[in-house]
Amino acid sequence: MNEPRILTLEEKVPPLEDLIYGIHTTEELLKEISERGRKLSATECCEYFCTPPGKKTILEGALEGTEKTIGHYSHDSKETIKYLRTQGRIKIPSTESSLIEVITSAPKNRIIIIRRNLITQRPGFKFLKKESTKNVAQKEDEPVETAFERELRKVKITDNYCGYHIQGHSWTNKTYKLIALIDLVRGFIYDSAIHTAVRVDCYAGKNPLKTGGIAAATQIPSFHDKKKEYLAGFEGIPLYKKRISEAFNQGFEISASTSSPRELWDMMKFGREIKGKIELRKGKEKRWDHHFIFAYQRIAKEFKKQGYNTLKPYLETGAPVIRFYWRLLHNCLAERWDETTQKMVLEPLKIGQAEHLLWKREGYENEHAPKTLT
Repeated sequence: MNEPRILTLEEKVPPLEDLIYGIHTTEELLKEISERGRKLSATECCEYFCTPPGKKTILEGALEGTEKTIGHYSHDSKETIKYLRTQGRIKIPSTESSLIEVITSAPKNRIIIIRRNLITQRPGFKFLKKESTKNVAQKEDEPVETAFERELRKVKITDNYCGYHIQGHSWTNKTYKLIALIDLVRGFIYDSAIHTAVRVDCYAGKNPLKTGGIAAATQIPSFHDKKKEYLAGFEGIPLYKKRISEAFNQGFEISASTSSPRELWDMMKFGREIKGKIELRKGKEKRWDHHFIFAYQRIAKEFKKQGYNTLKPYLETGAPVIRFYWRLLHNCLAERWDETTQKMVLEPLKIGQAEHLLWKREGYENEHAPKTLT
């Protein structure tokens, strides 16, 4: 008897385009992500929801329905790009504001070429590892969620951040805890999409409002290697029953550790750049990557079953941000000067470049937010 054929990713789920270019509310979008994720493994979720389709696929989409083919691009890329610009299939913004505008409104099969001067040239994860992070400091004992929202509103489109950081405000924990916006987006997507049996154990303790809760998440799937699993542990989780003011240290003292290689890799450095200064920032850092966010989301749900609300050191990610992130993957190609060929080449965005533009989007939104009377 013949064994059943294994379905391909394309056979399991429809193309992502209806979600990228749709008008779903956040609730509708997360529900649809959940339904599609139910049919996929963790590695397939990564490929489907969070991986650029590749330069050739992006170009072929823009060429669809025109007189040109990918062969024309291979033969004369400059002439083909010029042709696609006349057809309205390629946009090349000249300012940061116009760049964010065209990405936000980009339809299917339109390419946005990002000039070198509008995006970081520090490749991949090195951008996250070295460049400045936005400080989210506690103000008058406010909750960490409120502090993050307040600081996010201060971001300008001219700022260059690779994430934000919080620190414990007492002697107990002065570690810089780092969170990148791209990890927030991916963590929320995975929380909705993954239906494998992640095990979560939560313990509130005898007096959680003074000590915080403890939790562990095991069997966290790797999104790149189906044979690997990770674990994450948390202490000082800020829990409360009714009033946020009850929560242990308002979320700034939370500590965590994971077996994710991103966390270990990020710790191996000799300093981080500080905005506007020459000297590097010293101090122990802890990266909360998408595995952390995914695990913390599940832990908060488990504590909810026990009757506790959980403060989060981040804000819930909405549909507009998720769609913008997907457009970065599916619509954008960035310029890079190739030292070997001495030519300009186009490439899909790297992790650090996507993070760079997610912060630019926040700055753009702040500049265009309705002015309120004071």
